[in-house]
Amino acid sequence: MRRIPAVHFRGELEVNGQPVRFITKEHGVPAPRLMRSRPGQGSADDHFIEDGQAASSPANPFHVDLDYGHRDAAVGNGNLNDMYLVKRRSGEQYAGRDTPGGVGAPGTFFKTDVDFRGHLIDVCNDGRVLFTREWTVNCQVS
Repeated sequence: MRRIPAVHFRGELEVNGQPVRFITKEHGVPAPRLMRSRPGQGSADDHFIEDGQAASSPANPFHVDLDYGHRDAAVGNGNLNDMYLVKRRSGEQYAGRDTPGGVGAPGTFFKTDVDFRGHLIDVCNDGRVLFTREWTVNCQVS
């Protein structure tokens, strides 16, 4: 059994009360876009999108799409924030780190209210989800 983690997110990001765009992928296409908000009650779509970093992101030193936890990553274990130990293809321990951030002039007000959903997926058995956890990050900083 080979397992991979997958993280999806939705919510609100604001700087000085204005929604901010960020670079991510949807259906494999990199695009600056607004994060999808929480859906209304009874919605058929949960609005989660997969976390990752598009090749076009200025913060991406590898210039290839990065999908956290995918074993077939083009950069292998070259990305120290997304590794399987001891080997990418067969390692049983995953080490991942994501440190989003922003910059602004003194007095800039940042607001984050984001839901995350993490899955542990068995890629040898038709992508069966073995384990799921959800958490929320909610903070305001000026």
